[in-house]
Amino acid sequence: MISCRGVINNFIKSFDLVKSLLTLMVVSSTFLAVPTAMAVNWSMLNATSDGSVKMFYDKDSFRKVNNEIQYWLKVSYSKPRQLVNGDSSRGTYNNVMYFVSLDCRNRLVKFSDMNFYLDSQKIHAEIGSKSGYQNIQPGSAPESDFVRFCK
Repeated sequence: MISCRGVINNFIKSFDLVKSLLTLMVVSSTFLAVPTAMAVNWSMLNATSDGSVKMFYDKDSFRKVNNEIQYWLKVSYSKPRQLVNGDSSRGTYNNVMYFVSLDCRNRLVKFSDMNFYLDSQKIHAEIGSKSGYQNIQPGSAPESDFVRFCK
């Protein structure tokens, strides 16, 4: 015969174990997500003469594979900007991060995985490429990056 007290004690022990496992999963997933969410080694690339726009690349994400350079690019604005064509209902941002691919052989650039931030809080993300590779315009920021990284 099974005692009621034994069943209750086993149930409580099982419940405590499940609660502990759930707590461990939540805590560990929080710590695991933090390093991948933010780059930690930003280096200045360019800035406007008045300092209102600054561009940085993440040295930790920088990769050169054959004739292609890949890295995260952060554009920081001194004043918040509206997200979509002046539609303030979509929110404002002061930092944009892009994943950049430079094709050094063919002088092309591709921007993908755009993330918009207000300070350090992500407010909008566009995953995937908005377009394929594009020609690098003379005098543009991508041309400056091309000269720095591809030559």
